Amino acid sequence: MASQFKVVDSLNTIIANIENLILLYPNPTNNLITVDINGYNCSFNIEIYDLQGRLLETTNKTTISLKKDSKGIYVFRVSYGDKTEEMRVLRQ
Repeated sequence: MASQFKVVDSLNTIIANIENLILLYPNPTNNLITVDINGYNCSFNIEIYDLQGRLLETTNKTTISLKKDSKGIYVFRVSYGDKTEEMRVLRQ
């Protein structure tokens, strides 16, 4: 199933429309990004990459600071259960 993205509010929250909804917000952000996997309460893993494909961080936290990172676009790879989804986040 292909992911479909849509903007749902003035915070530019992007929702990937998949079996379990993944929310990353606010996007764009100046620092903190919150990850929420709606309806999923088990373990998950988040990998953060720059656009050159370099792995910058691996975490299982739901709130992630991008304060130490330069302004730009980052790829969040969220793995949960048997699914992995990728989403882009803009740090302003």
